[in-house]
Amino acid sequence: MAQGDRGKWAEGRVRDFLKRLSETAGCAFMRLPDARAGSFQPTTADFLISYKGLHTMLEVKEVDHNYRLPGKNFKQDQRARLANWRNAGTNTYVLVAHMPLKPPTGQQKLGLMWRAVPAAWFGGAEVPSWDISLHPLITLDDAMDVALC
Repeated sequence: MAQGDRGKWAEGRVRDFLKRLSETAGCAFMRLPDARAGSFQPTTADFLISYKGLHTMLEVKEVDHNYRLPGKNFKQDQRARLANWRNAGTNTYVLVAHMPLKPPTGQQKLGLMWRAVPAAWFGGAEVPSWDISLHPLITLDDAMDVALC
């Protein structure tokens, strides 16, 4: 996958989910601008979501591994920005899409390929990668349920 395209597939699936959810009462979201969108400010997360009175900063990651998230994909400065929002009462989650587990092209069902990890779980120290296998593989629908509750 080209570096400029990393994360686009997963972000698109999350955006589609949020669009459907926002058609019901009690949900609003926005995709926060990042460097690829021409923003000169570092972004805190990919999505800001308000759902049933809970505010969530949701970061979406797409990795080419079945259970690891490389440290370079979730840098310390972004984790610190999320911690500031969390300390102010915002829910903060990271959804990780594992691309080796991606369903075949054209298949509708998004199988067990997502992990929902509280952003606080990652802590502040730099690491080469995180083994997130203790967080179960779940569907996107289930991952969103975890992140938005």
